[in-house]
Amino acid sequence: MKKSILLLCFIACCLEFSFCSSKTKDSKNSTEAESKLETANTTNTLEGDWEIVKAEGSMASMNKGTHYIFEGTTFTTKFGSIKTTGPFTRTETSIVWTPKGMKMEYTYKFEDNQLIIEVLNSGGQKFWLDKK
Repeated sequence: MKKSILLLCFIACCLEFSFCSSKTKDSKNSTEAESKLETANTTNTLEGDWEIVKAEGSMASMNKGTHYIFEGTTFTTKFGSIKTTGPFTRTETSIVWTPKGMKMEYTYKFEDNQLIIEVLNSGGQKFWLDKK
């Protein structure tokens, strides 16, 4: 049942986006750019379990080994048995996470197969994460 609903939602989204497209005389360049963006989004997605393998800034050594888990609109940090979960929103370069009434802001980017996250207003904390 869940698979059927998911499939129907996917088809509805595809149809909605196909009706919104328009052709311009520069469609070749925009098609190439869209293709590159789709490829980047497929290989460089936040979705999944990421582990901090390198850290800089305050308490850097304490952050190594922490997992950042992105599932849909939920972001979870996990270190040993300590786990914090909350909703998050994102743009192409930033994340706003609101667990338990707090508000955390991050910037992120992908380099090769690593996710690099900088915690804003944290004294310069920067993390390099590998996907697990």
